[in-house]
Order: sequence, then C-alpha cells, then structure tokens
Amino acid sequence: MKVRIPVTYLLFPEAGLSFTTKNAGEANFSFHRDTLKPYPRQEMFGKIIAGKEEWISFLVTNLVEIDVVARNLMNFYSQRSLLSDLPAFPEKAAAYDLMQIELPERQQPGWQKKTLYFARDAGKITDVISCNIPLPDFYPHCEQSTRVDEYDVKILYPLDQLKSWKKIRQNIQYFLECMSD
Repeated sequence: MKVRIPVTYLLFPEAGLSFTTKNAGEANFSFHRDTLKPYPRQEMFGKIIAGKEEWISFLVTNLVEIDVVARNLMNFYSQRSLLSDLPAFPEKAAAYDLMQIELPERQQPGWQKKTLYFARDAGKITDVISCNIPLPDFYPHCEQSTRVDEYDVKILYPLDQLKSWKKIRQNIQYFLECMSD
C-alpha cells in the first residue's frame, strides 16, 4: 500500500523523495501532539534539551511480528540472550490498560533503565511500550511498537504522554488512513 504524506511532516524532509518513490522503505514523521500539524525539525533541538517536547514522532517500518519484538525486548532488558526461549517474565496490571513486565533488577546506569509494558487484546500482544525511568538530567520518553492497519509503526513520545498511548496510536491511524491510496 502506498502512502502519500506531505513533506512537511517528514522528520528528515530530504528523505521524502526516496520514501515516496520506492516500493518499500522507512520514513520518520513528526507532528504536534495536540494539533497534529507538522512539527518543524529545526524547532525540536532546543526543546529536547529543555525537556519541553511538544511533538510525537513515528517511524513507518517493516517490523518482525509483535510477539518477537516483545520477546526480544524482554530478553535484552534482562540481559538474556536475544534468542533465549526461557519463559516470559511475570506481568502485573498497570495504569492505562497496560501490563507491566516484571523484569529482574540489573546493574546498569540509570539512563539505561527501562520500564516495559504490553497492551493486549483477547490475550494477544498488540503494543509493546518501553519507557525510560525519570532521572533529573534526562528527559524520559517512550517508544511504542505496534501495527496500525497495514503498517508497522514505532512511535516516540514523552513519558508524560504514556497515559494517552491509545489516543496517540489512533491519531497515527487516522493520519495514515488520510494519506493512503
């Protein structure tokens, strides 16, 4: 399925031509988290440092199955081999209709520590969300991997927007529907 997206939404506008002319590829998009209007890349840098991210970024890509993404992240964050087929870690109910994965403690710098969440529908994992833990010198953010219609999507947003993860996914779905042939 082809997607036609105005170049003003591309995080890296110089990639626009190559993305729209190839049969498959990846593209980063960015929009204001409240208005869904394009968010200019040149305005981002100072706001990242100040911890005032006002945008949502997402990557349309070709992911492996979401269950594989979930397993690989669990293994990576627990320092298991990525190919480990050991049993999954326990899950506990968390806020916002998410399940938090109870990963073992490991020795690592604070900025590398993550909280891992799954969203499920009828028992199947639909979304995998990995968030940095809040630290004084680092602005925490989340990365959400999901499937939106026929697209595999990675979504990046500030941690304070985790509560809106469903709405963010829905907005990206509407956005892609409007741009699809």
